[in-house]
Amino acid sequence: MINKNILDKTKKKLIILNTLVVGVLFLIFSMFIYGYFYNLTYKEVDKGLYRQFDMITKKTKEEFRYPIKSGNMAIGPQGHITYILKNGKVVYGYENDRANYIRPYEYYDKVKNGITSYKYGGHNFRELKQTQGEYTLEIIKVVDVEVGLLKQLVFVLLIGMMLSLGVVYLTSRFLTQKSLEPIEASWENQVLFVQDASHELRTPLAIIFSKIEGIIKRPESTVDDEMKNLTIVMKEARRLRKLVSDLLKLTKEDAIVTINKSTFNLEELVKEILVDYRDIASLQDKVVNFNSKLRNINIYCDREKIKQLLIILIDNAIKYTNPEGRIDVILSESMHSINIIIKDNGIGIKEDEIKNIFNRFYRSNSLRGKDIEGSGVGLSIAKTIISNLRGNIEVESKIREGTSFYVNIPK
Repeated sequence: MINKNILDKTKKKLIILNTLVVGVLFLIFSMFIYGYFYNLTYKEVDKGLYRQFDMITKKTKEEFRYPIKSGNMAIGPQGHITYILKNGKVVYGYENDRANYIRPYEYYDKVKNGITSYKYGGHNFRELKQTQGEYTLEIIKVVDVEVGLLKQLVFVLLIGMMLSLGVVYLTSRFLTQKSLEPIEASWENQVLFVQDASHELRTPLAIIFSKIEGIIKRPESTVDDEMKNLTIVMKEARRLRKLVSDLLKLTKEDAIVTINKSTFNLEELVKEILVDYRDIASLQDKVVNFNSKLRNINIYCDREKIKQLLIILIDNAIKYTNPEGRIDVILSESMHSINIIIKDNGIGIKEDEIKNIFNRFYRSNSLRGKDIEGSGVGLSIAKTIISNLRGNIEVESKIREGTSFYVNIPK
């Protein structure tokens, strides 16, 4: 019925696109979070280094101008390790081999002035280095804890990204399926519509061709001899013309983009329609009654569509009502809507068939053996009209007791 390959490819593209878009957004968000906490973490570390630097330079202001004796390592209040070097040799700080634990002094020239981060001996360091003449001041802080926390943050963000992508994938798959369901249903309906229309058109055409072929094979026959066949041809031609007209109306309603609203007298419109249908009903020994309970007979709506809707419902009521039956057309109103009731005491509709009566070309199985003309398109047109007018239509029916159509149109 439907090209599954096209639908499946569309689903896959949408799922991949949605997942990639959300993944990129989450990646950008994760980079922002990481950058924010990275800067926040090292900003505090750097503040501590500069505070220690200010404190040391104040205390050793004179010593920077004159040689100082070697001393012990100086540890600041936040675990800062301070060295003063002269010409690359430690004159204040560690005097033993443990100095290489902090930073190998053959690495000295590789550390630039300013703030530098490096790793040595499995540990992470953040260093502030300042050189003044032949003296160099180095303040070092072990940042293993900070680096560990940032690594944990990266781990959490990666786990969060993978879980989010999984959730996004499943959600995207579900939403894509839901969003494509109306398209798939519309496609299926279109295919069914073409098949049903072809079937409905094929039957009268087949009858017309068979009767005409029979007439052609009997050239000696007169018009009187072939009157029965010609009557059947005329009947099927009328049926074909009505079916084509209904299909055009249905297509027009499906493609509608505007509603031509105007103020008109609803009671006069109903009376105008009933003039012709009362004559038809009387010929079939049926009665059509009209009752209006409107306080304001003028309404603002699309007159032609209301007329078309009433014709469909009244025509159906007369068609499916037995001789000596009764059809009632009732107008009323509520606070927000105009209510139209088309009621008959005809053959009725089975309860399990009510849900299908608005489907295109649907006809009850109980009617197929009866000589009741109809294409099964009328109520589909009525449903589409109501939808375009933003109204509502409901049906109540009992078999062999009658059917009532309730139409509500917003004021």
